[in-house]
Amino acid sequence: MKKFTISLFALISANVMAVSSIERPQENIPPKLRFGVFEVKEKGSRLLESNQFSVSNKEHKLCWAAFDMPFDVSNTVIEVFYSPKKAKFIDTIQQVSTSEDGKTHTVTSKLPSQQGKFIERCWTFDKNDPLGKYSVDIQVNDIIFPTQYFEVTK
Repeated sequence: MKKFTISLFALISANVMAVSSIERPQENIPPKLRFGVFEVKEKGSRLLESNQFSVSNKEHKLCWAAFDMPFDVSNTVIEVFYSPKKAKFIDTIQQVSTSEDGKTHTVTSKLPSQQGKFIERCWTFDKNDPLGKYSVDIQVNDIIFPTQYFEVTK
């Protein structure tokens, strides 16, 4: 069962803030997406080198942050997850629709940005979720980011 969590991770925030605070010339800077599996501990978070999410590691979170783009007061976020087998995605706040075969899950949200600098979402997986390779398409307002990939392991 997928469980949605929203949290500001120091690692993502620090990276986004550092990038956002640099003086830039007036040129078109492409929107950016930071995506990965994070190990979240009380002392802070760390981005793992691989995109492998271990359901046995309770400190793992799958997170993304979109930045270097214009944001609205309320931003439309669409996440489309493709699971290797039938799965159930749950988000207690946002709208989730699942395909008939149970492998495609569309989560539609209206989210504020964090001080106009970024939007972040995080997910957890557990032993009830199918193991294997997943992909996710992420859209924030009219910006569609490249497909992201991750693997859920024991």
